Amino acid sequence: MASAQSGQQRFVRRRLQVDEDGQLIPVRDAAQLSALSNEELARPAFFPADEVPSAVQWDIARATHTIELYSPILDRRPVQTWSAQLAKRVVDGVQVTVRTRDPQEQTTEPAAERVQGLVDELRAVGCLV
Repeated sequence: MASAQSGQQRFVRRRLQVDEDGQLIPVRDAAQLSALSNEELARPAFFPADEVPSAVQWDIARATHTIELYSPILDRRPVQTWSAQLAKRVVDGVQVTVRTRDPQEQTTEPAAERVQGLVDELRAVGCLV
């Protein structure tokens, strides 16, 4: 019976997106963030695609120590959009780290140069990349 339960637990974790405590990861709207407790804000959450920029902006504005962004792909428009906001937070003493693929992993030299330019832009505003 124990192995059946662990199989069910693995299925639930894989299919329903639960956290390490077995709680479902909620889908939230960015407008809900200001009403949540610190405990709820620390939990992972999903946002509808059109809510992601507002939720990220809210998080960046309220970070007190660190900001970690994970993006396997860097694109000019988002880097330009977010770098000014991230620069302000760096000036405020918040450590900003962007984790992305190495520019040399690009398939062409022009693509590698483009991505390296974006990495350089983030570094220029004080981000660790």
